[in-house]
Amino acid sequence: MNELKDNKLSERMNRGANTDSWFTIPELNYHYKLSEKTFYRAIKSGKLKAVKPVNKYLIHRNWILAFLMGFGKRLSLSEKKQLEQFDS
Repeated sequence: MNELKDNKLSERMNRGANTDSWFTIPELNYHYKLSEKTFYRAIKSGKLKAVKPVNKYLIHRNWILAFLMGFGKRLSLSEKKQLEQFDS
């Protein structure tokens, strides 16, 4: 069961920018092996961009990659190009 879940998450992370590119904090915790608290702190401090449409945060794939690469919330043109290269 965990292997199936891991494969599905890995597929979604590697797919690129599409409608399946939104992740919850527990999914990111499972995929990246960082604590949920780390993600909540990053959102609260403004280092990680997230939306909260109802009761849970949703984080776009590009936002999490930017956070993990140390770019922060706002990307410069050169940082966007780096992310695009990472996507392809």
